[in-house]
This record gives sequence, C-alpha cells and structure tokens, in this order.
Amino acid sequence: MNTMSRGTILTISLLCWLTSCKTGDQAPPKQTAAPPANSASRFGIAIQSSGRVCLSIADPNLPPGAVVKLIYAEHPQTTADATVVGPASTCPAAGEDHPSPYELKVTQGKVADNVEGIAVAGPATFSAADDTVTGHLDPGSQTVTFRSCESSEGVHLTVWSGAALQGPRLWHGYHHLDYGVEANCTPKDTEP
Repeated sequence: MNTMSRGTILTISLLCWLTSCKTGDQAPPKQTAAPPANSASRFGIAIQSSGRVCLSIADPNLPPGAVVKLIYAEHPQTTADATVVGPASTCPAAGEDHPSPYELKVTQGKVADNVEGIAVAGPATFSAADDTVTGHLDPGSQTVTFRSCESSEGVHLTVWSGAALQGPRLWHGYHHLDYGVEANCTPKDTEP
C-alpha cells in the first residue's frame, strides 16, 4: 500500500503551485469589461436626428450609464459628454464596422442635428485649444487627434495617434450620405 504523509502532499502541492501546474479546478481568467485603450472598438459614430442622439460602435456590450465622449471634428472642433441609455433599434450612422446601435443622453455640451461626431467610449481625457480637440486614451499615452472630411457621397471620421495625417491612423469611420458633397479628403483619410 502506497501512502503519503500530509507533509509530502503539502510539499508536492506547493511545488505544483510554484511551477504553475494546472488542474481542472482552476477558474478561467477574468475577462475585462472595457476594451484596451488603443482598441478600435472604443470608437464609433454619433449623430443626432429629430432630437434623438444615437451611437453606432463595434462594441456590443456597452451597459446603460457607460460614459461616452463626443468629438465634433469639423472646425471649430467641439466636445460633448454623454451616457448610454440603452440599445437602440436603429441608428442612421450604423455600418459594417460599427454595427451596434445605442441611444445616448447628452449630459454636457451641445450637439447639432445631422452632424456626425466621433464617439469615444470609456475613460479618456480631452482638451480644446485653437479650435482643435486633442486627447489621451489613457494616462501617459500618446496624444490623439481627430479629423472629419468628405468624399463625394459621405463623411469620413478618423482618429490619429499624434498629428492628424502625420501619425498612424487609429480608427476610421464612414457615414454615407444620400446626396453628393464636395470632396475634400486626402488619400490618407480614406485608405484601408
């Protein structure tokens, strides 16, 4: 009969734990609720139509009360604060890259009708100077900038690390318009 003392079992258990042995009893790793600071799923398109503000974003898990910052990238650039009310049945800004619609409640600032805004979900800090908004997605991170331009039939919204059109583009959103407009985008704004 093979028997082990309690001390031997304790020693083996301790060694197994120290060397990261795995057993079937271990709990799965915790999943974070918020996407990483540099994740494109933090960005979306917000638009107000008929007094209702909606957000289309790639993140399907924004809870009611989630904080969203709205940046209107046409000059002069402005910001507004909002919170998620809940899922929306539709949103005029919905698209393939940002399919999850939410209704928003503006808590600070003003939002104009039918003007596309860049929405940033989650904690971030923003400031405005010389009619330009800049921000940090997390403490100590590179400055981000925002840009809006038009192609012949739609609005392109972009977020850049560093200066717009000079640093890497972090995110691109497109809102199709049902009418033609004068194009003013550069190839860097619209390239895949």
